[in-house]
Amino acid sequence: MPALAASAPLGAPRPGASVLAVTQAPGGRVFPIVAIQRYGQGRSMIFAGEASWRWKMLIASADRTHEFFWRQAARWLARPSPDPVAIAVPDGPEPGDAMSVDVDARDAAFAPVADAAVDAVLILPGGEDRPLKLRRAADGAARFTTAIRADQPGLYRVRAEARRGAAVLGTADRYFYVGGTDREFADPRLNEGFLRRVARASGGRYLRPGEVSQIVASLRSAVPQNAAPEQRDLWHTPWALGLVVALLSAEWILRRRWGLR
Repeated sequence: MPALAASAPLGAPRPGASVLAVTQAPGGRVFPIVAIQRYGQGRSMIFAGEASWRWKMLIASADRTHEFFWRQAARWLARPSPDPVAIAVPDGPEPGDAMSVDVDARDAAFAPVADAAVDAVLILPGGEDRPLKLRRAADGAARFTTAIRADQPGLYRVRAEARRGAAVLGTADRYFYVGGTDREFADPRLNEGFLRRVARASGGRYLRPGEVSQIVASLRSAVPQNAAPEQRDLWHTPWALGLVVALLSAEWILRRRWGLR
């Protein structure tokens, strides 16, 4: 981007802040120009530059970088802003998973409403409505939760309404798709706990990369497991085909020797 006319000399970033861009003063000192940080349930950003319109005026007319910067900054800042009634569901559930549905109830001033009455409905992929029985969560005064099980893949919808007495605090809708991701590719990080459970359940042993030299000794000392019987058709084996050919050949030779047709 073109140089800014000036910038405000900010101090060092606060703990938890992330500096995304810096600028260098004529004396060689470096100051933050764009810094961001989470604050409560929202996000904050500071732009220390002066007259960002210079970016628009000093670049080509077809260059949309100035608009992209402020548009994406506004979207990033506003994205996590919660509604008075907000629904939270797990990401990437699979069919058969037990999951929790959480509903946060707040008033117009976004203050938690612990005595709210929340009604929620789960709409299945086929369109069937299933009422949800919510209970107050132990970790949140204004959070209500319930457990559901998604038995079939497809698009689910949760609809909730919160009230305080006769006053409606708000409504919320949340869609989530079941069976649309592959967990193996969604989180390819090494999961030693899972691998150890698989090895223990199958009668094997989990070895780290530095213990590769122990594989041969472990295989030799392993106790054979009682495997399930395997059924095979005899006519699929080569020796069965050879036996049939030998019997037919013997019959043909004997019939020729004895003068039989």
